[in-house]
Amino acid sequence: MTPKLLARISTLLESALELPESGYEAWLSGLSGDDAALVPTLRGLLARQAAQETADILDRPPAFTIPSQSLDTSQSRIGDTVGPYRLKKLLGRGGMGEVWLGERADGSLKRKVAIKLPHITWAPGLAERFAREREILSGLEQPNIARLYDAGVDAQGRPYMALEYVEGLPLDEFCEAGGLSIESRLKLLLQVADAVAFAHSRLVVHRDLKPGNMLVTADGQVRLLDFGIAKLMEGDRTRETALTQVSGRALTLDYASPEQIRGEPIGTASDVYSLGVVAFELLAGARPYRLKRGSAAELEEAIAHAHAPLASEVAGPPAAKKLLKGDLDAILNKALKKDPTERYATVDALAQDWRRHLAGQVVTARPDTVTYRLTRFVRQYRLPLTAAGVAVAVFVLALGFGATAVVIVALLLGLGAALWQARKAREQARAARIEGRKAQAVKRFLLDIFEANSHMQDDPLKAQQTTARELLDIGVQRVEQGLRDEPEARLEVLESLAEIYLQIGLRLEAARLYQMATDLARAAYGPQDLRFARVALHCARALNSTPLRDEVPRLLDEARLALDAGPDDPELRAHLLHDLTTHYRYESLAKALPASEEAASLVERIDLEEAPNLYRVAARMQMMAGHYDRAEQFLRQAISAAQKQGDARTVNAHTELAEALNHQGRMTEAEAHARQALALSEHHHGPQHRWTLIVRVRLSNLLFEAGRGDEAAALRDQCERTLTQDRPEYDAMFRADMADYLARPLSSRGRPDLSEPLERADLADLEQHFPHSSGRAQREAELADIALVYGRLDDAKSLIDAAIARWDRFLGGHGTSALTVHCKSVAARLHMANGRLDAAATCLAGVDWPIRAGVGRFRAAVLKGVAQRAEIETRLGRPVSAQVLADSELSALQEHLQGAQLPDPTALLLLARGNARRATDDLRGAESDLRAALELRRLHDDHASLWLAEVEVALASCLIAIGGREEAQTLLAEAQNVYLHHAGLSSRFLLPLEQALAAIRS
Repeated sequence: MTPKLLARISTLLESALELPESGYEAWLSGLSGDDAALVPTLRGLLARQAAQETADILDRPPAFTIPSQSLDTSQSRIGDTVGPYRLKKLLGRGGMGEVWLGERADGSLKRKVAIKLPHITWAPGLAERFAREREILSGLEQPNIARLYDAGVDAQGRPYMALEYVEGLPLDEFCEAGGLSIESRLKLLLQVADAVAFAHSRLVVHRDLKPGNMLVTADGQVRLLDFGIAKLMEGDRTRETALTQVSGRALTLDYASPEQIRGEPIGTASDVYSLGVVAFELLAGARPYRLKRGSAAELEEAIAHAHAPLASEVAGPPAAKKLLKGDLDAILNKALKKDPTERYATVDALAQDWRRHLAGQVVTARPDTVTYRLTRFVRQYRLPLTAAGVAVAVFVLALGFGATAVVIVALLLGLGAALWQARKAREQARAARIEGRKAQAVKRFLLDIFEANSHMQDDPLKAQQTTARELLDIGVQRVEQGLRDEPEARLEVLESLAEIYLQIGLRLEAARLYQMATDLARAAYGPQDLRFARVALHCARALNSTPLRDEVPRLLDEARLALDAGPDDPELRAHLLHDLTTHYRYESLAKALPASEEAASLVERIDLEEAPNLYRVAARMQMMAGHYDRAEQFLRQAISAAQKQGDARTVNAHTELAEALNHQGRMTEAEAHARQALALSEHHHGPQHRWTLIVRVRLSNLLFEAGRGDEAAALRDQCERTLTQDRPEYDAMFRADMADYLARPLSSRGRPDLSEPLERADLADLEQHFPHSSGRAQREAELADIALVYGRLDDAKSLIDAAIARWDRFLGGHGTSALTVHCKSVAARLHMANGRLDAAATCLAGVDWPIRAGVGRFRAAVLKGVAQRAEIETRLGRPVSAQVLADSELSALQEHLQGAQLPDPTALLLLARGNARRATDDLRGAESDLRAALELRRLHDDHASLWLAEVEVALASCLIAIGGREEAQTLLAEAQNVYLHHAGLSSRFLLPLEQALAAIRS
């Protein structure tokens, strides 16, 4: 095996290991060219990897078996192998064991790893701690926690773990080396807090937080290490084990919490305390106190009486003392309380106070006095207040009132700020009273619903059998009367009931309740209040998928006016822009495109949970406008945003990125993203989930287009088998979407007879729910093309005229897309069917985007248009021009695709060039083109493909002219058999067949 080949295998393996194990086979089957020969080798390596790497550990963590004779791992040397790894460099040695820099010994992976080797000559409790760390880490995947890659026992019986190798400095060293400010140190501590909070959400307490376990990379990213003495808070795992009985004192005493020292039960408050010690040291430059290393009794005594000083008293530099005094003193003091119940309830609560301090806001650790709030207010709004004070002072001085007047002005400003703060405090107290009264009213109303139900029934059993829907209906009937004097409570109940109606699929009922809520909010708050805007947006979303959707624009306009009138709320504005895009995305690109772009620009400035979806919608609008490169940028942002929220959120973004790349002609990249989306969806949602089926059928369509018919058909069959199941989530709308996806490749594979009923069903659904949509234009264009195949010219004209008018209205002058080209092609075919060749040529005059110039722009649609234009040139008596046109596109296509295939448009171009060569009597050249087209059709098309039969007739006519009558006769017989599947074909197909049959008989 050459070094070059080994490097290629390593690169491919790196790509595969980014996928879940369930996606390996799909990925392997997608390899092509020279890489296809490596599939057996890669499959073997992945099988070995699966037995050793993290994926298997997550499901079945291997037990560490302690050998009968203890081994001394201190004898490990550079070059030793531990499991599949080779030791390269000793990184550190401690009481628990050693940490080595390692790499795969078999060369299958270039990734550096940190190998942990315990001193298993210790008591058995150490082995349990080591195994527990492996178990804990396998469930913690968060950007600021070092990942576990592998764990096992080597041939000598030594347990090991392979973790992410982090090139960085301990937190305290990083801060000192960079001379970081207190603000910068706080931002690093916030990364640590996020990691610890994530671990707590997975029921894991770290229990050994210290700077040495917090490494910071060169780009300022923190990685939390060493969960070696962490304890799970789940079920019976909180019981005492050998971990606490034998080696429970293996912790870092300087950062230990009082309850750890005393041997009391450990919870999340212990990590709050230890993080407080780390923060104290990092901000003040010294620890709050050093614990003497003595007996447990001595340690407990020290903890009980040694109160932590204020950080500002310990800090050395005067500037640091000043910055620590106040908020940070209070925050650290609260984190270091001896009683766990007096500390912050969670690490996240501690982090939120740090964030409030950085933002100049009130922190919860300080007494909530008017003076303190005024101080925070002045600090938060220092610049505008200073500017205002200077402006007034200058004005007063200009009037000649002197320095005394300036002092008076300053006092007035301070008094004004104090009065403002007092008013704000009163407003908050009033709001709290209103909230309390509202909560009581809502509670009373809900109890009334159940009481009303029991009174309405004849017996208790009947009352117990009342359905959720019936209870909802009772609530709707009583809401007006029961909450007449509590408009805010009534509003909350209306929205809650509407949301429940939505959850059980009763959209129209939900929409009507939201309409009632909107009218109530308008009356209660006024049309310029942001609270009204929020309710109006909820109502618009509910109406958008009902027959009442025509009312949505009015609601969105009202919400926008409220936003423009009041204080700006970027998050609410982003939601408004998203709702505008969602409403107009199929009706007006002129309105949806700028709204989606503005929403995406807002997302870049604010952190929104909906960010991935906002980016995806913006990308969809760009694709509709034909801007596939811009769509790609948005989709990559969507993937990045979704990865922060979990891999499951990236499925749709990867699927749509595949579409954008495919439109640009980057087929290999497109397939890779489509396969990654499928693997992720199967892993997170299961093989029969709705999303998984849609991703699978879209991958199938991509493979059909690329000429990989067998693979595509296997995926399609899998989808069709799954759809036969009676699953509640497979509702009518989902089945309609699947029917649309399943219909798409049928026409390109020569079966318009099969696709037509699916297209008509989809059109009927769109006419009912989205009558003005671009999707309806697309269905109309497809059906017009099919009508032409079967000679229904009036039907075709009606459909294509409607499609073009609808699509032009949708575009509004914004961009040109694949559907634009398709509509022009269908219109040109209609002109050809009516014998108006000049009109057909004029119609296609704009279809002049060669592959080499457009880098795949609307690739398939443009190529089909060019093939049709060449056919028109031949019929107009200009076959040389037609040949040049087809030559140019075929050469550019071959260069651009680099060995990949687009069978359908390529076959059309070959057919067009073959017919042009026949017209110039270049029969051998024509035969070559037509045979190549026939081979593509046989590999790609259905056995009863019209397009296959069309090529067979053309080739037969060519063969008759050069004496190949026997083969021609066979081809014509095959074509006739195909035509039997298609009743009512147009003269486009029947006339050439009749001419060829007449020629063979003569």
